[in-house]
Amino acid sequence: MPFIRALLFNVLFWTITFTLSLMVIIFRPFGLKVSYAIGKSWSRINMFLLNLICGISYEVDIRGELPKSPSIYISNHQSAWETIAFPSFIPPFMWVLKKELFKIPIFGWCLIVLGHIGIDRKSGSKSIKKINEKGKEILGRGYNIVIFPEGTRSVPGELGQFNPGGVSLALNSGVPIVPVIHNAGRLWGRQAFGKESGKISVIIEEAIPTEGVSPSERKKINQKVRDIIESGIKEIGG
Repeated sequence: MPFIRALLFNVLFWTITFTLSLMVIIFRPFGLKVSYAIGKSWSRINMFLLNLICGISYEVDIRGELPKSPSIYISNHQSAWETIAFPSFIPPFMWVLKKELFKIPIFGWCLIVLGHIGIDRKSGSKSIKKINEKGKEILGRGYNIVIFPEGTRSVPGELGQFNPGGVSLALNSGVPIVPVIHNAGRLWGRQAFGKESGKISVIIEEAIPTEGVSPSERKKINQKVRDIIESGIKEIGG
């Protein structure tokens, strides 16, 4: 039964994803807000189906007032779940994603027309430069940015090293950093087709202000964010 449920969800997920991605592309000339509303609906529909079919729900613990100004949300990465779920509860944002996703027909085109940032995870300093250049433009338009600094999915209970791109952008732009922690990998593994039923815990920590902080503090702030996320993972058993 778990396999059948996962298969059913995946079929519906990709059907919905390609359909709504096409709608985003069609309606993009009418403004980004319209396209983003479609994207938010994509998230909520799939989260509803994930709960209905696979028995996976979630709860979000917001531990501070979310910034009203554009911010950088930095999260651990364990699963495909967070890429589906985050638009449901994080204010309008753009992703920093691996560039390979932009090559997926229709879905990748959708990412391009929305203006998400695609990077080469192996390019190091070039990726940081691109995140800063594109990121400032996105923040200037009033959108948040979400980034997974590990660069790849980790197994539950572990946390990889953090690429400093997100922190670098925050310091250069003077915008807050909001750490996000979850334990989605317990129920939906990084390479797993099957999914276990249960509840995923999400913590959105209090924002870290960066206004007036020198970019030379990048390493220190990057470690601070990682420590907060690592502590949260231990707290929720993820």
